[in-house]
Amino acid sequence: MLNPPNCVREANRAQVERLTFKERECLDRWLAHATAKEIALDLGITHHAVEKRLKSARAKLGVATTLD
Repeated sequence: MLNPPNCVREANRAQVERLTFKERECLDRWLAHATAKEIALDLGITHHAVEKRLKSARAKLGVATTLD
């Protein structure tokens, strides 16, 4: 597999750095295949809060869906 050019990696890094700690926390767990309900239980928050954080993270990362 080819590595992306440095400019692409830097752009991606800049986008990720815009995420809040809470958004990153939820996104990391989601990327590890946890559901919103599982993440909510782990973090002691509602699944609606998890979904809101994931939605905000998607917007900041410029992706339309979690499948992107």
